[in-house]
Amino acid sequence: MKKGRPGYLDSQKKKEILKTAMMFGLVIAIMATGYLTTHTKKNLLTIVAVLGCLPAGKSLVGVITRWPYHSIGQKEAEEIGRVAGTLPVVYDLVVTSYEKIMPIDCMTVSDHVMIGYTRSKKTDPAYAQKHITQILSQNGYQKMTIKIYENYETFLQRLRELEALGHERNEEREQKLLGIVLNISL
Repeated sequence: MKKGRPGYLDSQKKKEILKTAMMFGLVIAIMATGYLTTHTKKNLLTIVAVLGCLPAGKSLVGVITRWPYHSIGQKEAEEIGRVAGTLPVVYDLVVTSYEKIMPIDCMTVSDHVMIGYTRSKKTDPAYAQKHITQILSQNGYQKMTIKIYENYETFLQRLRELEALGHERNEEREQKLLGIVLNISL
C-alpha cells in the first residue's frame, strides 16, 4: 500500500510483523541446523544465526515503533475525501521530530494553508504545527499557515471552507508540500 493512503499504517504493521517473524524463523532454523549437524553450539552456523539477529532486530524495532498507531477508519476517510472534493489529502501520518512522535490522521493543503486532523491525545497540535512549519520553511516554502485540529467536526468545517474558497490551484506545488510531510512521517 502506498504511503499516505487510508489503511497504510495497519498495512505496514502487518507487513513488518510478517517480515520480522520470517527473519527470526530463519535465524532459529539456521541455529537449529548447525546444532543438529554438529551436536554443539560452537559452529559456523551459530555465528551466521547471531549475525542474522541484527536485521531481524532492526525489523522488530519497526514493529515496535508502529505498534501504538492505527489507521484512520474507512468511514472517516471516505467522509473526509467527499468533503475535500478536489483538494489532495494524505492519511495515516506519524510525523517525527527529534523530541516527539505525532500521529496525524490526515492532512490537506490549499494555496498557503495546510490543515490536519488528529484524534490522538499524544499529539501536541501547537508543537506539530511549529515543527511542520519549520520543515516546510527549510525546504523553501515560507509563509505557510499550518493548523492541526483535534476536533473532527471543526476540522471538517474548515475543510469545507477551504474547498469552497476555490483558490487557483497549483497541483504540483501541493504534491510537493504533502510529499515533504510524508517524508517526515513513518
